[in-house]
Amino acid sequence: MFSYFVTFPQMCRGKTRSLSITSFCGIISFMIDRKRRKPYKRVRTTALFLCAILLACLLMGCASKPQPAAVDLDQQRTEFVSMAQNHVVDEPSGIRRESVTVTEGNYLISADYPVVEASEVISGSLRGFVDQEISAFQTEAESMGTPNEDTGLFALALTYKPYPVGTGLLSVKFTKNANSGKTNVKNYIQSFVYQIATGAQFGIADVFDTARPDCLTILSETVRQYLLANEIVRGNLEENLFQQGTAADAQNFSNFAVTPKNKVLFFFNKGTVAPSEAGTLEVCIPLSDFDAILNPANKELLYGTGAGQSAAAGDPAAVTDPTAPKDSTTPVETIPVDMSEYSQFVRGEEFMQMTPLTTAIDPMNDKVIAFTFDDGPAPATPALLDLLKQTGDKATFFVVGDRIASYEDTLKRIYDEGHEIGSHSYSHVYPTEVGYGATLEEYAKANDAIEAVVGKRTLIDRPPGGYMTEDLAAQLDREQIYWTVDTEDWKYKDDPNGVETIYQNIMAGASDGGIILLHDLYDNSVQAAGRAIADLKAQGYKLVTVTQMLQIAKLRGHDIPYFWNKTASPKEEAPTAPEETTAPDA
Repeated sequence: MFSYFVTFPQMCRGKTRSLSITSFCGIISFMIDRKRRKPYKRVRTTALFLCAILLACLLMGCASKPQPAAVDLDQQRTEFVSMAQNHVVDEPSGIRRESVTVTEGNYLISADYPVVEASEVISGSLRGFVDQEISAFQTEAESMGTPNEDTGLFALALTYKPYPVGTGLLSVKFTKNANSGKTNVKNYIQSFVYQIATGAQFGIADVFDTARPDCLTILSETVRQYLLANEIVRGNLEENLFQQGTAADAQNFSNFAVTPKNKVLFFFNKGTVAPSEAGTLEVCIPLSDFDAILNPANKELLYGTGAGQSAAAGDPAAVTDPTAPKDSTTPVETIPVDMSEYSQFVRGEEFMQMTPLTTAIDPMNDKVIAFTFDDGPAPATPALLDLLKQTGDKATFFVVGDRIASYEDTLKRIYDEGHEIGSHSYSHVYPTEVGYGATLEEYAKANDAIEAVVGKRTLIDRPPGGYMTEDLAAQLDREQIYWTVDTEDWKYKDDPNGVETIYQNIMAGASDGGIILLHDLYDNSVQAAGRAIADLKAQGYKLVTVTQMLQIAKLRGHDIPYFWNKTASPKEEAPTAPEETTAPDA
C-alpha cells in the first residue's frame, strides 16, 4: 500500500490566562481606599500584605530573567581555530588560496584571499583589499580594550569565492563576518571583477553599455523583477527604500560578479534595498537577459568559452534520466505527469525543475522509496555522494542555508551529480515557534544561499524538526516534505553499534512510497544507508527523489496537497552537530 509520505504534525499548545499587574494593582487600590473601605482595617492590612507579596514576586521575576550566557573564551578560540583550519574555498586552476590567521591575543582573524598565478596585479589588488579590512578591524578591536566573558573575543572572518570566466575574466566575491566590539557585521559582501590579461578592474560601464540612454533603466527594471521574486523582499517590502536602492543609478549595481555559467550576480548588502532584517540579498540573472545592453567591446569576455550556448546546455538539472546509472544505454522516455494544479511546481527559470519521471520506473507497479538527508552539507556528505555514484542512485538533500558557505563545493557536487535539493531553513529554526513571516524569511535566505552556488532556487522544503501546521503550510504555498521513517540516526552517531541500529531502523520501516529520514552529518548514517540501499534494491525497491515520488503519488491517485496527517508528530530534537555549532540536526 502506498504510504502517505508527506505529513505535518499538528502543534496544539494550551492557552493560559493571567491577571495583569495593572489589573491586580487596581484591585489593591480599591481595597485600601479609605473612603470606600473605611470600616475594613483588616482588609487594608491584607491588601498591604498582598502588595508586599506582589512586589517580592516582581523582584524575583526580574532577577530570574535569562541573562546572556557568558562566553567561554577558550572554547571560542578553539572553535575559531577549527573553523580557520577546516573551512573550504574553491581553488580553480591557476588560483590558489592564501590566508592571514591570528589565533592568539585579544582578537581572532581568519582572512583568505586568492593568488592569481597569471596576474601579480590582480593578486596585489586583492591582497591590498584584505590588508585594509584587517587593519580597520584591528584598529577598532584595539580601541575596545580587553575582551571579557560578556563581549567574547573580537573576531574577523573573511573568505572568498572566485568566478573565473574562461581565461579572460575573473570575479571574486568576499564575504565578511566581524565583531570588533564596536561594529558587528554579518554576511557583508564586496565583489571585484578583473580582466586577467591586463589586470584592469571592471566596473559597471565595462559590463553594460551605459552610454546607451535606456541602459540603466533596463538594468533597473530587470533587477527589480528578479528581486520581487524573492520571498524576503516581498515579505519586507518598503517601497521607498526598494525604489531608491534599485533606481537607474550605476552605483546601485556596482557590487556584482560575472559567473562561468553566463550569469551575473548582483549583491545588495543589508539595508540597501530592503530593511536590515532582510539581511544581504543576492540576485542571479542570465547574461542573455541583458544581451541588448551589454558592452559590445567586452561581450566575448563576459560570455567566455560558453558564448552562444543555450542556458540549458551543460546545466546539470537538465538530466533526462537522473535515476539511471551514468553508463546506462537503456533507452528511456519521460512519463508526462500533469502537476499544473499545484502552483509550487509551476515556477520560472530561476527555480529547479521536478526530476523527470521516466520509463526506467513503472510508477503503478514498482516498489519505490526515497532516501532523504537533512542538515548538510557536511564533512560526511562527500562519502555519501561517492556511495550513491557507485550504486547509480539519486537522493534528496534538505540543506541548511548557513552551512553552505563552508561547503559550497559539496553543494555544487550534489547538484551536478543530479541529486535533488530542498531547503531546510537558513538557521534551523522551528516554523511553529517563529511563525509565518520568520519562516518565509528563513526559507528565502536558504534559497538565496543555494541559488548563489548552483544558480537555481528550490521547489521543496522540509520544516526543521517537522514543526509545521496545515494552515502555515498553506500560507507558505510551498510543499513541506515530511517522512515515513525517522531513523533517529542522531542518537547513534557515536555508538559503536550505531550502523547496525540505524540500518535496522531503516529496514523495519521501509515500505512502498516511503521516505527515509537520515542526516548526512554522521559517518554511521552514511554506512547504514549504504547497507540498506543495497538490501532494499535486492528486495526489488527502486530509489527515487522526492519530486519523483510526488509524481508517482499523483499517478496512483493520491491527494497530494500538503499530505496532511493528523497522527503525525514531530521528531525529538537532536543535539547540535559536533563539527558545526551553527547547524543543529533535528
